[in-house]
Amino acid sequence: MKNKFRFLFILLIILLPLSAFSAEKKSDKKKNENETEALFSSYPEEWSTCLIEVLRETEKHNYINALNIFLSDSYNIFEFNKEKFSHSNDSDAKTLNNQTKSIKEEISNLITLEQNIESTKFSYSLASNADELNKSLGEIIKSYNKIFSASEEIKKLGKDSYIQFLNRTISGLSTNANTGLLGTIGHQIDWLCNSLMQKIESNYDGELKNTISYFESSTIFTQKQKADSQIAALKKIKQEQINLARINSFYNELKIPANSERKKNAGDREKSFNAFSHLCDVSIEICSSINSILSLFENAAAKPKNITESARNNVTTYSESLINQAKELSRYSRISTSAKKNSNLFDLQKVSDSYFKREDFTRAFSRLCAFTEQYATTQSIECWIKTASYFAEASDLLYTEDLKSFNSLEGYLKEDNQFIYAQRCINEATDLSNLITNDMKLVTGYKEKLNEGYVYRANFNVELQQLSAAVTRMNSLNAKFSELINNARSKLILSQSAKNEIDKFLNDGLFYHNKNDFDNSFRALQRAQSTYIEKIDDLKNDKDIQDKTFADINSFRQKIIDKEKPVFLSEIRNYKNEARISYYAGNFDQANAVLIQIENKRQMWSKLMDIELETDSEFERLKDFITTALAIKEGREISPYDSKAPEMKQNLSLANYYFDEGKKYTENNEKEKAKKQLNLAKEKINQVKIYYPRSREASLLSLKIDQYVDKETFDQTIKAKVEVLSHINYKERNALAQASYIDLLDLYELIPDYKGLKEIIDKAEIQLQIKPPPTNDNSIIKSKELAKEAQRLLNNAGRDEILLQQAKLTAEKALAENSSNTQALMILDEISLRTGSQTAVVLSPEDETLYQQALKDLQSNRVIEASVKLKKLLEKKSNSASAKILKLKKRIEAQL
Repeated sequence: MKNKFRFLFILLIILLPLSAFSAEKKSDKKKNENETEALFSSYPEEWSTCLIEVLRETEKHNYINALNIFLSDSYNIFEFNKEKFSHSNDSDAKTLNNQTKSIKEEISNLITLEQNIESTKFSYSLASNADELNKSLGEIIKSYNKIFSASEEIKKLGKDSYIQFLNRTISGLSTNANTGLLGTIGHQIDWLCNSLMQKIESNYDGELKNTISYFESSTIFTQKQKADSQIAALKKIKQEQINLARINSFYNELKIPANSERKKNAGDREKSFNAFSHLCDVSIEICSSINSILSLFENAAAKPKNITESARNNVTTYSESLINQAKELSRYSRISTSAKKNSNLFDLQKVSDSYFKREDFTRAFSRLCAFTEQYATTQSIECWIKTASYFAEASDLLYTEDLKSFNSLEGYLKEDNQFIYAQRCINEATDLSNLITNDMKLVTGYKEKLNEGYVYRANFNVELQQLSAAVTRMNSLNAKFSELINNARSKLILSQSAKNEIDKFLNDGLFYHNKNDFDNSFRALQRAQSTYIEKIDDLKNDKDIQDKTFADINSFRQKIIDKEKPVFLSEIRNYKNEARISYYAGNFDQANAVLIQIENKRQMWSKLMDIELETDSEFERLKDFITTALAIKEGREISPYDSKAPEMKQNLSLANYYFDEGKKYTENNEKEKAKKQLNLAKEKINQVKIYYPRSREASLLSLKIDQYVDKETFDQTIKAKVEVLSHINYKERNALAQASYIDLLDLYELIPDYKGLKEIIDKAEIQLQIKPPPTNDNSIIKSKELAKEAQRLLNNAGRDEILLQQAKLTAEKALAENSSNTQALMILDEISLRTGSQTAVVLSPEDETLYQQALKDLQSNRVIEASVKLKKLLEKKSNSASAKILKLKKRIEAQL
């Protein structure tokens, strides 16, 4: 009894501080343990000392020492009290020996394994020692299981005290899993596995902390590279969970009760690893979503600069990009929502894992999911709002463009816009109506696209209302087209009708033009021009028709000009030749009649061209000659159209009668009667000379009377007079020269044989330029040389006005030397073709209208108003060449 109490006292002293052999629960277990302890009453101290020493070495991780105790000769634990073993047969004894032998062998194997483990100093990592360490763990577990199996076989040998002692030695106390042989091996497995798992945990501890910090950061949607690094970290962490699970899986191979603490802890860890591994996958998905969200914004399409053009060309890149972003963001929001409710998160939160705490991770993960969900949802809503705003803006711009186009169409018909375009209005109205219809379809399509974001509609309801309003306004605008088109058609009819009337004259003119009938084609042109002016108000109903009509008139006018200009110059040349021939033949009236034809032709051409023709020096010189000749001739013959012609002729007849009577009386020697009759003749002559001082008949009769009355005195007078007339400067071509020339003619007619009189008359006529100077060889040669030089200048001139002027002056000099030089005449005609306006002056339709208005103002004595319009016309430089505008200018200036 003394030994027993001492054993119990020592046992309590040792076990209580170590907390290894605490008292078992109250019940049958306590009773059985007390009964078992009673069996070892003979050896309590040795047994207790042995197991306590093993436990101490085990808790110090001195597993080789602990195992050696079981094989120690000093304790000889497997033989302890064996002699008391009672067995019923040899088979039990054999079984006991075999099992204890097997246990000893496994202990020896374990000692060898432990020695190898300690000598190699394993440090677990994915790259080194992993396979060898796993193999060692496997061998330890095999030994554990073999010892456990042997123990179970020993238990079957009954409740002999030795058997009970041996089982307690192998299995240890139920109150402490670390006691006994199996407890020692289990403690070694726990220590080794936990050491390795903690080593693995430390391998990714930094990544885990960074990941938790990243999850809790408020800048996760600003730095894409961080998400990439976290994905890599999470993949590593997940891989480490696999490694942890692989280490922890060794517990599943242990032959221990499922409800044992070691099994329960291993099970909890397995759930923790699995749940954490799955959460890593979910976390990777969330980080990938963050990456995708950031990529969405990086790759977002830019808003079109020209929204209207993009809309009508069906360029939907921007809106589709926004809608795609919105949908993707919604999907990522749902992913985050699902992740937030992931069962593994809750499993991890419920797992009681004393080794690996995950509270920080689960808290950060939950925050990440919530933040991502909120951010993705907010951004999705923002994308839908942007899309709706863009659609609303596009619809407003489309309507604005449609309204602007419609107003422009209405402007085609408004007279206060200066011009009316009826046909354009009709043409564009149809196109615009179709365009508005398509715009309505576009806007309706926008509303349909926004239906995809219906769940967020409350955020862009205002924009939806804008879209509906745009459709309504477009539809209302489209309804106005019918009235607009009818109005345009009524105006078009008026304008087209006026054009048709003008076209009739132009067609007639073209008919005559093709037949080379210039007069009738020109008259048709004038009819077309006058009708244009008459119908201008109708033509204004369509500016395009008005412009086309105006252009057609001017085009026809130019056709006439192009075709008739050479003819015109040729006719002028022929007229000049005819006038010159008549002139030099003394047919001054005929020559003058030809001049009038030239003048009329030039006036008509000026009107056709609407330019003031350049002065024709040849024509002017010829005109001057003929005018001079006519001036000389004027008064020498009594005009039959003169109201006094009968009286003058009667006076001349009476003068001749009195002269004849005077001669009779003289022959009859009745001097007084003769003198009276001759005086009466002189009176009648003087009466004629009052009105016709240059009358050839009167002058000649007067000379005859003077000659008859006193021939001697007459001859002396004539001699003195001829002397005076021979010294007159006829080149001055003044009144004295003209009167003197007439006197010469009268004298020549009376006395044609008077010596030197004919030479004086010839000289006077040359100086008066009534006849050309006589040509000689030198003049002809000089004329040819000048003509040749003029031709050279002409050939080099092109349309150079300076060279052309030089050629013209040289040709005129050639004609001065020889008026019959045909080459010089041809050169002058060619210069006429090249100089001056080659095309007619064409007023614009607006300027033509303004000219007509100014003309009406002047005719209505509104001179100031006409002057204002004239000033506006002359602002355009080209109008200053218009003959009719210049004529209007002269008329206005004359009245100001």
